[in-house]
Amino acid sequence: MARVKQPTNPFYVVLVVVGVLFFITASTYFVMSGHDSGAFSQAELSRTDALYLSVTIFSTVGFGDISATSQSARLVVTSQMILDLLLLGIGINAFVHAARLGRE
Repeated sequence: MARVKQPTNPFYVVLVVVGVLFFITASTYFVMSGHDSGAFSQAELSRTDALYLSVTIFSTVGFGDISATSQSARLVVTSQMILDLLLLGIGINAFVHAARLGRE
């Protein structure tokens, strides 16, 4: 008997994509601060600082304690903001789609 593949839950897909995005952006911020001490308002970011900055940007909280000061850092942060908005839209769409399928 052939097994029917179950569709992947969109929630898990979004969760994995967000995790990968956090890892990539935090790693990028960490490396950038190591190469250019003036890239961010804090001289050198630790791995925790870099992850904190990534999550702060994603959540749109923007405390302001760490900010991009160089042009390259601002471009990377801006790219993350755009990706975050796209991901948010995809996540909302997946949630609405799953809710509609649940009704049927």
